Amino acid sequence: MKNLKVNKKVVYAIDYDDWDNFVNDYFGFKYSLKHKNPYYEIAADEETANDTKFEYKPNGEIDDYDKSDNLKPILDGIRVPNYSTRTIMDYFVQKGILDKGKIYQIEISW
Repeated sequence: MKNLKVNKKVVYAIDYDDWDNFVNDYFGFKYSLKHKNPYYEIAADEETANDTKFEYKPNGEIDDYDKSDNLKPILDGIRVPNYSTRTIMDYFVQKGILDKGKIYQIEISW
């Protein structure tokens, strides 16, 4: 019988609620039922279900499409486009908040 090949990797875990709060605090987003304020939640952003894990390896590079369609509306405080988590992570690498090339895992479980 062959041996199962197993590789070791270092993963930095981020609590999804801590991540959501950090992103909203950083960009000044506030939740409101009365107003259509920009507000970020990774579960909604990734359109995912409970008990899901996402891994990201941000490199700090943001292409022109993501700059104009994902990052600009966030920085302008207009809206948070769907599937913008990777762009936000790359932005945080540029700002020195996250480290380039490290693997970050966010587990969504409520």
